[in-house]
Amino acid sequence: MKRSIVGALLLSAGMAAHAEGVYVGASVGSTDFENNDIVALTANLDSKDTGVKFLVGFEVAPAVNIELSYVDPGETSLSGGAGDTFILDGDAYVFLADGKLAASGNAFTVSGIYSFEAANSPLSFFGRLGVAMWEADYSISSTAGSASFSDDGSDLYYGFGLQYEVSQAVSIRAEYEMYDMEGDVDMLGVGIVIDL
Repeated sequence: MKRSIVGALLLSAGMAAHAEGVYVGASVGSTDFENNDIVALTANLDSKDTGVKFLVGFEVAPAVNIELSYVDPGETSLSGGAGDTFILDGDAYVFLADGKLAASGNAFTVSGIYSFEAANSPLSFFGRLGVAMWEADYSISSTAGSASFSDDGSDLYYGFGLQYEVSQAVSIRAEYEMYDMEGDVDMLGVGIVIDL
């Protein structure tokens, strides 16, 4: 993963050398962890949280940008008391004591963006396709003990949204993004972009 991050940063730095404009931004939004392999039965499944993203972007050609970002989508968890049941990958399980299974993660991303402006309007629409280099952390805790482990990988991700130019240097952005971090994570966010 570290090699992938270094390679992506070097590639982006080379593109930035030819960039016409640089901008930074941040956004916050709701995330939905699509836990399709879990049925909560009598346990409690929390698949929604609040995520944040920080970015820096480079305009490499008219309507074409490269963006680097750090994304933290929050956490998803499954909790229950002694006797509560759930299904995981088709198999049934029962909590023998009060406990919680949690998963969280973060990602560094590199993506290309293509945008087009609405005629005679400060509004523009865009789509993105990129690579997310993610790390996921898993934990199991109960009155009987606890354990944790982590995993990482790289996967394609995509997004689309719209951007409204408030002034020459400031824009407001709304965007939907879909990541694969050992499971689909959807993020719908609103943020600000500032030209430097």
